[in-house]
Amino acid sequence: MKKNGSKVKLSFAKKSIKDYVKQEMTRSGREETRIVVAHQFDLSVIKDFIAEIDKINLGSDKIDSIRIYQGLDNREKTGDPDEYDLILVPTYASGNDFNTVYVQKAIEKELPTLIGKSTPCPNVCQQGMLPC
Repeated sequence: MKKNGSKVKLSFAKKSIKDYVKQEMTRSGREETRIVVAHQFDLSVIKDFIAEIDKINLGSDKIDSIRIYQGLDNREKTGDPDEYDLILVPTYASGNDFNTVYVQKAIEKELPTLIGKSTPCPNVCQQGMLPC
């Protein structure tokens, strides 16, 4: 069975974070002090979360991992700037989330013929064939 995640060495963690910050500085043009690098949860919140998972695991469907989604905490009501956030969701051994918090919008079924590469008018279409 594939294991999701593993322990890493301190050197790996430092390099990974440094590479991320460098990439974000290049991509966004922001200063290092303006890049969200970490999130913090109180240990009591994590313990309560694990305790709830342990109760669920007394049943037949087993939660064997936690999926962490990236989000944005919209704080317009408080007047504070929006902040990046992390959403932790228990995940069943089947790979499905305990709570469906995100569904990527994708076409489930594909048509046998797709159409594209149109002729832009009035730039290249033939005069008289299409209203240009």
